[in-house]
Amino acid sequence: MPSLLNVMSEAPTGIRIIVLRTLCELRDHRAIPVMMKSLSEESAVLQYWAQQGLERLGLDMVYIKP
Repeated sequence: MPSLLNVMSEAPTGIRIIVLRTLCELRDHRAIPVMMKSLSEESAVLQYWAQQGLERLGLDMVYIKP
């Protein structure tokens, strides 16, 4: 899991999409910060998988930034 999380900070977008989809399937709570960050990415695909991952973890709610 730590290796996958590290890839999310330094890999090109195509690789990050694959890794985020994998994190989504693993349903590990350690991926929540990465998924939250991915919600604000320019890539619609990254946003989609971040949303799917959060829903699978039971965190499908509205997020408000203070």
